[in-house]
Amino acid sequence: MRLVASDYKKTVDVGTAPVWNSLYSTIKLRVLDKLDEDATILLMFLQTGECKKENVAKTLEKMKIIRNILKEVDVNQYVYDYKHPEKKAPWKINNSISSCAELYTTSDGKSLIDETISLLEYSRDNNVEIIVD
Repeated sequence: MRLVASDYKKTVDVGTAPVWNSLYSTIKLRVLDKLDEDATILLMFLQTGECKKENVAKTLEKMKIIRNILKEVDVNQYVYDYKHPEKKAPWKINNSISSCAELYTTSDGKSLIDETISLLEYSRDNNVEIIVD
């Protein structure tokens, strides 16, 4: 799964869709209640991987807040699938990882959250949307 700026000049290689779904699931069940205001636009982005250009700035703002909250969520509190929260991921958790903010990485080992924020910043600055490729 790849998140792509609609001008195709910046991408984030998420890897497999279950990684993105786990990030969505963890946010939905562990973080959402900590947000001060409506997070509908953010949830739509996390569900679909797509973000219309008019929603990019708001989504970016929320993702930065989410990143900070996830730094405080113990890695053992991750959720693989919000529909089955008791189900564990098929991957091993590295012992050096302490928070959910560190858990999710791109296919090339970079922070998935940081790379997603970078893509959102690029999309905002270039007035393009984010699509799934």
